[in-house]
Amino acid sequence: MSYMRGDLLSKTRKLVKGLAKSEPVWLKAMEKVPPAAFPRAENKIKPISLPEDVYISKFFQKHPDSKHEDPIKIRYKTSVLSKRYRLLWTSLPCLDFKFFGHFIDRFSLFVNHVLARREPSNLSMFRLSLKKAVGSAFLDNCISYAAKHKVEHLRIRAYTNDSPSTLPRWLLNSSWLRILRLNNVTCYSMLLPKSLALPGLKVLWLKNFVFSDENYNGELFSGCPSLETLILNKCCIRPEDKLKVLD
Repeated sequence: MSYMRGDLLSKTRKLVKGLAKSEPVWLKAMEKVPPAAFPRAENKIKPISLPEDVYISKFFQKHPDSKHEDPIKIRYKTSVLSKRYRLLWTSLPCLDFKFFGHFIDRFSLFVNHVLARREPSNLSMFRLSLKKAVGSAFLDNCISYAAKHKVEHLRIRAYTNDSPSTLPRWLLNSSWLRILRLNNVTCYSMLLPKSLALPGLKVLWLKNFVFSDENYNGELFSGCPSLETLILNKCCIRPEDKLKVLD
């Protein structure tokens, strides 16, 4: 009917008159109904605002701990729903990597992929939990990334198969770190320095560390004036007769 001019009713009348039949009943009913009015779009297109964005920000403000519960899985589900969310994971403030499988090389590639493509924004939490041994270079890279992005909550379960990993200097002298949890799968997967300078640190949790004359002189915790909670789990002191009392 593109060759005809007029509205839908006039076009229908022309078609009915061309037929060798009497006017159908539905045409009279159609004439009694007012023509349909289709609103035309305005010249200015208003931007679409999604209500879930406001809701998510308010929810995280009220429940900040919810950011630490598998944020990558949550963002992955939303990326399936819309293309708009496909790159949303690059701005995550929390990164939680836990390995429980068999192919540690694939896991390392995945972690490096995420870190390389993430936006250069600060981190509120970074966790790396290893059940299989990795090279110390990979572990150093992860900890250095978290330190460079001013992580506030750092949790590492270290397991190396070559040489021990060392904490970077810009992490040991940071003012933004609030919670530090370090777990050695083996006693020498990660080495502690002799001293710390973490004025904002409130929670320090250490597991499977060895304190000896080589890495401990009694000043390890003196650089943490804001420390409120100190947990030493399965840590040993060598020699045992040199146990010191902390002020």
